[in-house]
Amino acid sequence: MKTTLICINTCNRSDRLKAYSYDFIKFCRENDGYDFVISLDGKDKKTIEFCQKYKIPLLYSEEREGVGISKNRVLEKFDYYDYYFFLDDDVELLNGNIFDIHIDVADKCGFYHLSSGEKCRFHGNEQFDDCSGKKIAFYDYGSGVFSFFNRNGLKKVGGLHSEFAKHKRFGHTEHTYRFVHAGLHPQAFITIDECFKEYCAWHNPPSVTSTSGIEVTKNRLARVEQDIIDQKLIFFPINTFSRYSYNEFHLDDAKIDFIKDISRLNKDVLRLEKQFSRELHKKDMEIKQCNKLILQRDRQLHRIRNSKSFRIVKFFFHTIKKLAK
Repeated sequence: MKTTLICINTCNRSDRLKAYSYDFIKFCRENDGYDFVISLDGKDKKTIEFCQKYKIPLLYSEEREGVGISKNRVLEKFDYYDYYFFLDDDVELLNGNIFDIHIDVADKCGFYHLSSGEKCRFHGNEQFDDCSGKKIAFYDYGSGVFSFFNRNGLKKVGGLHSEFAKHKRFGHTEHTYRFVHAGLHPQAFITIDECFKEYCAWHNPPSVTSTSGIEVTKNRLARVEQDIIDQKLIFFPINTFSRYSYNEFHLDDAKIDFIKDISRLNKDVLRLEKQFSRELHKKDMEIKQCNKLILQRDRQLHRIRNSKSFRIVKFFFHTIKKLAK
């Protein structure tokens, strides 16, 4: 039987793990051939304590080096799986069939790497095809929040580029383009159209690492990443830098009932926070609109008071007032 590793990549967002990891753990526990691990970039104390207390498999590093190197650690440590899924920590699983669908399409259609996420994040030269009874959509650019790979494809293109460790982010697009440069795929981002919705919820919180000062291309890509894409690399080795540790827990060790309760509570908290944030934003917009109207009124009054006709009327008013006395 072929084996699959589902990995959640995270960094300093233990609240997201507590909310969303349970559904992935439950799925893997209930489906033969699936395994699970969390890859933490850095040594976030809350994440390490959560995984230690509830016996969740965790890989974590001494230093933060970005999501790309975080994935490389997983590929280096667990190099024996047939398939790999990498997900951001804010992805909420709604329907576990998404994993079997991706594996089936990849095997039957000859794809080595597939992507999913919010559809609005996939763009550029949109093309469609049908394969294995599914509508396949192709794009030049896309999201890295949900990525599938098979081992043969990773052997051909290698790991994520080391250059992005210094930025602590980026790299998934350059890695995806290597499948094109190696002649394995006709286009960079290959997606299963139906999986954009109903299988996962894409929460998309603010990024942990700021992009301030980073030059961006017209295709919404960091210039540093586009420059490496332009080199048309076919292969780059799986490199890691800082020391990393594995807590040695297996999926069967996980205290699933406790994790379930924690997940429910944290989902409620995040839902309330999101609702509060929306209400706050709404109030903020109302205040801004009110201030805008006040400013418009004041400007209009200022123009009237400084107009020639107003000054004439004011002059006659004061003249009449003096005569009346």
